[in-house]
Amino acid sequence: MTKHHDNIHKRRWEKINEDPLEDVRRKRIKNRIRQTLSFEEDPVKATSIFSLSRTYMAAASLLILVAVCVGLFINFNASSSEQVMTKYSTTVGETRSITLPDGSNVWLNAESNLRVQAGYNEQNRRVALEGEAYFEVAPDPDRPFQVQSDDLLTQVLGTRFNIRSYRSDPVRQVTVTEGKVRVKKATKNEGINVEKQSTVDLGVGEQLEIRPSDDRLIKKKVAKADRFTSWRKGILLFEKTTLRQVADELYRRFGITMLFADPELTNTRITGRFDDENWEEIIEMICISTNLGYKTVDSTATIHRTKTEMKGGQ
Repeated sequence: MTKHHDNIHKRRWEKINEDPLEDVRRKRIKNRIRQTLSFEEDPVKATSIFSLSRTYMAAASLLILVAVCVGLFINFNASSSEQVMTKYSTTVGETRSITLPDGSNVWLNAESNLRVQAGYNEQNRRVALEGEAYFEVAPDPDRPFQVQSDDLLTQVLGTRFNIRSYRSDPVRQVTVTEGKVRVKKATKNEGINVEKQSTVDLGVGEQLEIRPSDDRLIKKKVAKADRFTSWRKGILLFEKTTLRQVADELYRRFGITMLFADPELTNTRITGRFDDENWEEIIEMICISTNLGYKTVDSTATIHRTKTEMKGGQ
């Protein structure tokens, strides 16, 4: 600041003391002038404030640097995570076939997900399944093929099999059409919260049913195991299947919704095969065979009892 400006501020300072101002106003103006005049500043105080400002600026810069590094780290890990897994998905009404790096083939049913780890076929051959898929596994004794579906691990060397593991199903299934598989499942030990591993071996024409509700494992022989893979050809097969399960199946296949006027109707069971019928034809045939009625609005069908059925139930 120049000497001329200093003289001006000093005259203003003296002028304030002479004017009949209120004490409060006078103090306010003096404080303002103190902030402006360099000769009124405390050199020590000014230096400490400046040093403190530099400290704050350095700290702020460090925080910004840390934030940038954290952001880059998160983005890098996100990118890495995306590279770790390859995910194949299907939506309602969609099926797709996948060929894995080892030559194994997978057919994915509607509303299903298959995750394949990076480095598949280098150290291991492990995939994770949600939903339903049919597998034709290329033989490789050194690297067993493994499918993780919830708490179930299915391991094979070279075979053909079907896994059905929809969360909405009351029963999950592993069905072998060729070769052998070994299924491992963690189960509760006598109702106590201690888990043990159950192992079941399956051969051609054998099926393992898993009931998540009570942790039961049921191994059985099945006639014509290929019928459990008929979905690959667009065929719907129901064998003593509840209408609740039929509703889930029709939603996956056609994206339509089945509602029930009476909740008890969901327990009605049907048996039948449907090849190229549309969803309205399927519902009509189901209702005729069970003596039920239905009403459709857009893509929703409501199932109800008919007057004849109600009289028969009295």
